[in-house]
Amino acid sequence: MKKRILISGMLLTAAIIFGGCGQESAARTQQESTGQTMKAEAPKTQKQETTEEGADVTHSGKENTATASSEITEEEAKSIAFQDAGIEEAQVTGVRVHQEYDDGREKYEVDFYADNREYDYDIDCGTGEILSKDSEIERDFGQGEASQGTQEVSGTITREEALKIVLERVEGATEQDVRMELEKDDGYWRYEGDIYYNQREYEFELNAETGEVLEWSEEGIDD
Repeated sequence: MKKRILISGMLLTAAIIFGGCGQESAARTQQESTGQTMKAEAPKTQKQETTEEGADVTHSGKENTATASSEITEEEAKSIAFQDAGIEEAQVTGVRVHQEYDDGREKYEVDFYADNREYDYDIDCGTGEILSKDSEIERDFGQGEASQGTQEVSGTITREEALKIVLERVEGATEQDVRMELEKDDGYWRYEGDIYYNQREYEFELNAETGEVLEWSEEGIDD
């Protein structure tokens, strides 16, 4: 009888011990599982931070784009040059505006003619500052046997008619883009001139009596 009581006590003690170990093991397993979950969630937090940083970069990129777009326009560059030269836009012909990168800065090259003078300006694209300027008397025209400039001669088509003929060949160009002179060469009156429009140069020669196009050529300004 005593032996049975002793065996029962030992079995009860073993059950208590194993039960406690089982609870401790379960608790340890739960802790380890929780730790693994926290570790697994860490990359997600880092990814979220990266995404937020990416959003800042994108925002910064938009700001940079907005800054880059703050440069002056071609029309503003022309106005700056005309004002500095003391010339009204209506007086100007043969206007050429070209944007280029030179000496570490973006600039507009503005060239035009007015009152038999040629003007050349370099203007900073970002600030509108005049970087350089030059003007000289234009001698390419009026060197034939006789020159009437813009004056008309009896028996020839008018300047307006000559302009219409050449402008029909260059869609979008206007009278302001044309430089033209009436000259007598080899015994014949001719309209000679050129058109600067949309980064292209057109040279022409018309029979001033018939309006026939005698010569026509074109090329890019940078060619």
